Amino acid sequence: MAEASFNKIAPDDRALDKREFCEILGIAPSTLYERIARGQIPPPLRLLGARSSRWLLSDAQAILAAAAAQRVAHPACAKKKPQPEAPAPTAMKRARRAREVA
Repeated sequence: MAEASFNKIAPDDRALDKREFCEILGIAPSTLYERIARGQIPPPLRLLGARSSRWLLSDAQAILAAAAAQRVAHPACAKKKPQPEAPAPTAMKRARRAREVA
């Protein structure tokens, strides 16, 4: 994710605490801090003193959008082969009965 996108703050953006931010991203707090250290997630904003850390909702949304774009671009997600249709229930029952008799 580009560093410049971390610096844009919309007037209607919401500040999230660590629990909310991690919940939205679906990650543990330890993973959050690992990704901050690697530069994959922006560091928290320090509000009202050193003990108040907040992340922006727009940052979480940008991280999720980038992950979704990466997933769509991944070769494994390209064109999947169609799955064969499941046999009709009656055919399944006949096959089960044939195995039981044999």
